[in-house]
Amino acid sequence: LYVHVNNNGILQTWACGNGNNGMLGNGTVAGTSTVNSTPFLIPELTGKSIVNGFVTRATTQFVTSTGEVWGAGYNYHGSLGIGTSTNDQMTFQRARLNANDFVTNAVAVYIMWDSGVCLSSYILLSDKTVLSAGAGVNGRLGDGNTASHQRNFFQPVLKAANTPLTDI
Repeated sequence: LYVHVNNNGILQTWACGNGNNGMLGNGTVAGTSTVNSTPFLIPELTGKSIVNGFVTRATTQFVTSTGEVWGAGYNYHGSLGIGTSTNDQMTFQRARLNANDFVTNAVAVYIMWDSGVCLSSYILLSDKTVLSAGAGVNGRLGDGNTASHQRNFFQPVLKAANTPLTDI
């Protein structure tokens, strides 16, 4: 459970519940018999207005009003787009395009979970460009590659002639 509140002018995000794979972002990985029954503050999101988000059973991603994308949890295939494929990302990290540049101008995020073994994430930007990261099984990243592969940074989903997909 995530709650976004305005505490006397300070925007805050609080979480509680089962933190499988670190998806609550509190620095721990809770097992199925362990739950966080007391809400805790997520410091990385303090002061940020959340406008969109997507939560699976092991991954969380949020979009802020300034177009930032933040995620925590299952990242085995690089689906958080933070530049690594570390399995359990236990604190919220900001999504990247490469080692130097963060994702900006995002308006929505979507996570595709496939039988608990593969994970891909998609971001819609304000210019209607679609980005993807994570598991590239059967062409699901939209990068022209059908082989099993992964992408640890967000990159454009392509259409014919290697141009980015837009106008969705």
